[in-house]
Amino acid sequence: MLAKMTAELIVGNPADVPGTLATLEERGFEIMELEEWIDLDGAARWFTASIVTEQIEGAFHGHVTAIVQPFRSSMVLETGLDAKMERSLAARS
Repeated sequence: MLAKMTAELIVGNPADVPGTLATLEERGFEIMELEEWIDLDGAARWFTASIVTEQIEGAFHGHVTAIVQPFRSSMVLETGLDAKMERSLAARS
C-alpha cells in the first residue's frame, strides 16, 4: 500500500549538501530545507525528504540512510509516515 513517508536529515558539511540533495531528488524525493533550525556553528543544515512509497515504516529509515551514506556528513535523524513527522517537527519548532 502506498504511503507518504518523510525523513528528517542533517548535513554537517556544506560541501555535501548539493550531492545529498541531488541524490535524493534523483530517486523521487521532495526536499524541504528547515531554514528556521539554526546551527550555532553555522555549518549544519536540516532538511526533510518526502516520497510516496510502498516501503513499510520500519524499513524506510534504513533505505534513506543507504541513499545518503556516501556523503559522510549526511545523517538520517528520524523517519516516519508524513503526518506523524509533521507533528513531530511542529512540536520541536
